Amino acid sequence: MASYLDKILSTKVQEVEQQKSVLNLDEIKLRIEDCSPRKGFIKAIKERNEKGLISVIAEIKKASPSKGIIREDFSPTEIAQQYENNGATCLSILTDEVYFQGSLDYLEQVRNIVQIPLLRKDFIVDEYQIYQSKLYGADCILLIVSALSDAQLKDYKNIADELSVDVLVEVHNQEELDRILTTDFSLIGINNRNLSTFEVSLKTTRDLSMQLEEALVVSESGIKNREDISMAEKFNLMAQIEDGANPIRLGIAAPAEDDESYEGLPYLEDREDEQEEVSVGLMNFGDSAASNYAVNSV
Repeated sequence: MASYLDKILSTKVQEVEQQKSVLNLDEIKLRIEDCSPRKGFIKAIKERNEKGLISVIAEIKKASPSKGIIREDFSPTEIAQQYENNGATCLSILTDEVYFQGSLDYLEQVRNIVQIPLLRKDFIVDEYQIYQSKLYGADCILLIVSALSDAQLKDYKNIADELSVDVLVEVHNQEELDRILTTDFSLIGINNRNLSTFEVSLKTTRDLSMQLEEALVVSESGIKNREDISMAEKFNLMAQIEDGANPIRLGIAAPAEDDESYEGLPYLEDREDEQEEVSVGLMNFGDSAASNYAVNSV
């Protein structure tokens, strides 16, 4: 039986073919020759980490298959400006149209008004989308291991490197992690959501991240409030991050709706309204630590 991911990927293949009929790859390659240099997504996180500052990847998402519409009065540019004004390090822009009601236009619009790096969050199934991502202003792309073959992962990373576009590679389990360990990915996302049961457990990040010595690790899904951070503490995630006896700072990006209580990012605030999903930065400030961590709530 086909999984929901299989359904999404099948739709995405058809979508990409339609996009190619409107603007082919050769035309895109010509257009990106005039693109301004991309902003370093990974570099931005590392630089803040070196200064002892929190790193926040804030997400702009109108809807999801599980929650439906997250926000009716959705303005990606206004949300992006609020995130940037409140100190977000990077932004994640959903561009999948069918299942998340995103758009490449959102990516382009946000690129024109903010100075911080942008991740195009979508299901990459064709090299065409990597060139397309650069054309629309992405500084980083997402490669989902469960959606791609080993050959595709290597080829797509090489293309991204040639275009000076960073890559966030996403794994869900040990098998997927094993597949990428021989490839030089420096930003590895560990999704705490089980794709079969849709259950979320921070143990996934704890177990898999211990095998990564140098990569920047992004813990995805399940971090929304103080309770989730306390759960991470119980799993000794903070103890591992705190290797070197340096303090941990936690931060949450300002919500999309107007809320004057979010005037900065040094604190993790509890929220009764969790409709707007945001990203929480959990970074290691120790020189001797083996890995750096970022935590994503999506």
